[in-house]
Amino acid sequence: SRDESVRIWEVQGGKTIGKPFGVGSLVCSIAFSLDDLHLLVGCWGFLQLWNVDRQSLEWKFDVPAISLAITPDGTQVVCGGKQVIHVLDMTSSVSRSQAVPRPQAPTGSIYAATFSLDGSQVIAVSSSKIYTWLIQTGQLSSKVALRIHKAYSVHSVIISPDRRLLAAVNKRAGVWDLKTGKRV
Repeated sequence: SRDESVRIWEVQGGKTIGKPFGVGSLVCSIAFSLDDLHLLVGCWGFLQLWNVDRQSLEWKFDVPAISLAITPDGTQVVCGGKQVIHVLDMTSSVSRSQAVPRPQAPTGSIYAATFSLDGSQVIAVSSSKIYTWLIQTGQLSSKVALRIHKAYSVHSVIISPDRRLLAAVNKRAGVWDLKTGKRV
């Protein structure tokens, strides 16, 4: 939030749970761990992992985290920032894949990133391109031009279970074929 904090509410009743987490920067993205015990908080200059029950900071990693996503098995997190993607181990904040080397690095900021359903790939959208990296090797496996309205950044992205389609939101929602980059 703009007051550099994160609050948690009960879904039923709308009461806040505990005190706000003072993260110390403008919050760009958040995600609960699969067990709901931890909260990832992404900011322009860092990623934090908070223990929800104790409301304590467990680790902080100094990388831009404008966007973030957790693998389906809950073991890794991807965070994206200005021309960089990091994949981190959820339990230790150890980076498995540091800044993506040029010429593989995306141009512009990564405002949307996700994992494939099997957790083997990271998909990130920067400006008007879709980048896909293999987790095991860190190598770029594809780069597809995405035909979108360039005046608007993509702020959310998801891949279909069969890995053929990408849904993204910029000025409006759309679905694209991952091989061709054409809108469906």
